[in-house]
Amino acid sequence: MKSRFGMKGDFELILVYVVVFAIFASFAAASVIAMNHVIHYYTERETNVIATDLQIDLDAKMETVDDGLADPEIRHLLEIYANLHDLDIVITDRQGLVQVSSVRDLITGEPLFAGENLFSPAEPYLMREGTLHFIDGAWVSERSLLNVIYCTTRPVIGTDSRMVILARNSKLMSQLGRYANVFFVCLCALFIISLFLMTRILFGYRRRIIELATVDELTGISNRKSFLLRYGEQSRRGRLEGAMLFMLDVDKFKYVNDTYGHSVGDQALAFVSQRIQSLMNQNCIAGRWGGDEFIGIYTNGRISAVEKLNMLLKEIRETPVCLENGDEIHMTVSIGAVCIDTNLSLDKNIERADAALYQSKKNGRNCLTVDESA
Repeated sequence: MKSRFGMKGDFELILVYVVVFAIFASFAAASVIAMNHVIHYYTERETNVIATDLQIDLDAKMETVDDGLADPEIRHLLEIYANLHDLDIVITDRQGLVQVSSVRDLITGEPLFAGENLFSPAEPYLMREGTLHFIDGAWVSERSLLNVIYCTTRPVIGTDSRMVILARNSKLMSQLGRYANVFFVCLCALFIISLFLMTRILFGYRRRIIELATVDELTGISNRKSFLLRYGEQSRRGRLEGAMLFMLDVDKFKYVNDTYGHSVGDQALAFVSQRIQSLMNQNCIAGRWGGDEFIGIYTNGRISAVEKLNMLLKEIRETPVCLENGDEIHMTVSIGAVCIDTNLSLDKNIERADAALYQSKKNGRNCLTVDESA
């Protein structure tokens, strides 16, 4: 069983997990904010560079076509730029009527914002008093930290028209988004692992708290409180009929303490406890009553109980306690046992078992006395 020092170590380990996760989460938040700024900067820069290139190519194309903006080559040029750079491009007149677009769903001659479409988020930035208002660039929508929409416009030289460009998702944004997904998957995995480890530690700590409340720390056997609770449970279930209660005392325990020291005395108590527990089964409960006294109940009948207790006497007598310096000490115990009278309280039954134990001491120790009076 772990000591209180071990539990302190577990708390420190939990604290480490919490701190590590907090640092990781803070780093994640800072990384997302940094990526957001990077995406804004490069999306705006990339879109403006592309818009300038398109404006130059459009001006050159306008000099070679016969039908002006209505020429199919103009739409083809817009579609090439749109597909290559993941843009939405439309050219309108000063009233906002569509003249040509890379988006085939936009109908020529109709207002750009006649209904819900890809350009609807840009309406507040573009239209003023029924005319297309010039803007250099604006963030018309930010759906999330990593998914932004940037808008810019350019004049079509030699006409009264304007070109409107929406950058829905730049290549940089897509790439960073993939990295972000991997990052957040790792963060979630770290959170789950940390939560699992902390849960295991907390459950282990809860189990050890229960052990400290019910188990004698020195000997590892049930303590007095736990024995009383288990005795009450057996009594309520009616399992004490025909059961035997025994009291066990280590012979000349004071001599062991005075001769070898208290550490050897503790080792002797732990040895007796181990021997008791080795003979226990589902029909037996036992605990440390106090000092060098132990108490127990066998619920599978008098004959079996007497056999088990005599085996216990023999095993303790014939098995030496090995000390750290290589010395060995031999110990004996005295036992008093009674058939439990369910009409009496536990205290009265213990008094009877204690009297039987006293008789074993009078008989020269190292023996079992069974009270047959019940």
